[in-house]
Amino acid sequence: MALYARPSRTRRRQVTADLLVLGWTILWALVGVEVWRRVMAAAEPARRVAESVTRMQNDLASASGDVGGIPVAGEQLRRPFDSAAGSMRPIVEASQDQVRTLEQLAVLLGLLAFILPVALVLTGWLPVRLRFVRRSREVTRLLDSGADLDLLALRALATQPVRTLARIDPDPLGQWRAGHWATIVRLADLELAEAGVGLPRELRDRPPDRFADES
Repeated sequence: MALYARPSRTRRRQVTADLLVLGWTILWALVGVEVWRRVMAAAEPARRVAESVTRMQNDLASASGDVGGIPVAGEQLRRPFDSAAGSMRPIVEASQDQVRTLEQLAVLLGLLAFILPVALVLTGWLPVRLRFVRRSREVTRLLDSGADLDLLALRALATQPVRTLARIDPDPLGQWRAGHWATIVRLADLELAEAGVGLPRELRDRPPDRFADES
């Protein structure tokens, strides 16, 4: 199994596509981080308000404890402080809830800014790469006899550009029909190169019996 075709135009396209997808992913990861930072910065005023009201509530509670220690009148004196601290509790909770909501929104928007554009590209890129890997695995499993090379050569005749076939032989179909082993090997190697699979030496050098007389 191979991740890339053997050195060829197909491999260059694969590497270029992978690098573009990687660059696209990094770009939108940076955008997502920037969105998160900006929303978190927008939440800073709410965070300061929450800290202020929390500090004020704590000060009132502390003052209540201090005056409560005064002999005789302590319990009477602390009641206004306890009441004020209690009345601030809903304000403190609301301000803290607002900060948590803004922080969660920052994370959500940052993730969406990253995931949506990356997923859009992956839906086109990933199936192509998976098909190539699957084809490479299938071709590797197929290569266990010379007859398999003959089948790959036939596939090359059906799928490869005419000018590519012409570089192998002026009449590649005729040579394949005649069982010319050297031509069959070269045709099969075109398909193997597209699948990123190397040509086994033992198949190249030792044709099956029915091709031996023609090699």
